[in-house]
Amino acid sequence: MGETIAKPHKTIDKIGILIFSSISVATIALYFVPFGIRILYPFIMLYAFIHELGHAYTAILSGWNVEKIEFWIDGSGVSQIQPPSGASQMSYAMVAIGGIVLPIIVALICLIFAQINTRARVGLYAFTAFCAISTACFIRDMNSLILVATYGITALALAKFPNSTSPIPRYAMLSIAISLLTSAISQCESLFSTTTLTAAGEKPSDVAQIAYPRSAEVHMRETHEHRVGIVVSRAPVPSSYGFGGTELHQSERH
Repeated sequence: MGETIAKPHKTIDKIGILIFSSISVATIALYFVPFGIRILYPFIMLYAFIHELGHAYTAILSGWNVEKIEFWIDGSGVSQIQPPSGASQMSYAMVAIGGIVLPIIVALICLIFAQINTRARVGLYAFTAFCAISTACFIRDMNSLILVATYGITALALAKFPNSTSPIPRYAMLSIAISLLTSAISQCESLFSTTTLTAAGEKPSDVAQIAYPRSAEVHMRETHEHRVGIVVSRAPVPSSYGFGGTELHQSERH
């Protein structure tokens, strides 16, 4: 009689699913708990970092010049960029969309890397390199440097966790993914607003820039009749938009 060969079967990572669910529920719940935002502060700043990088990298791909990225303690930030002469309407819109899309892309990549422990370590190393490259290219002030360096060093430390079988790298990648997705969801209201509030004041939102792609220099018209109005400035005065905002500089307007 021949031996019966047992077919291999996939095992369900019940602990992983439980932790993923717990992190998700806890993260969402903290948005509704007093002082919960303070606990989520590092993750909110992480979202701001990835969001502004979305503007910056999209600007580079569109042939624009990125001067620097700066973050403020309230969780907002700004990307200072210089569009080339004759930049197309599409490039203006794409730079604005980049800040909205990149956090979601990074979150999905983190979820993919979190499936296997060895892959999660690679993902954390990649995130560390991502922070280092972004710092070298865009960060110019000390506060922003400390912020990004903290994320990079933390990711590197988790990737080098002594126990090779420890699930810590996986859970770290899950935490990054969940925090980015929940932060993106919490910012959904900005998709229906023409302005966003930053430490530098009220600025045109990403959606406003998508709707008015050639209006790089925009100002809020503060009148009794219109609290916010979008107007095109003919003077070379910069303004900003986005989660914190992308500050656009142009040498002339016609």
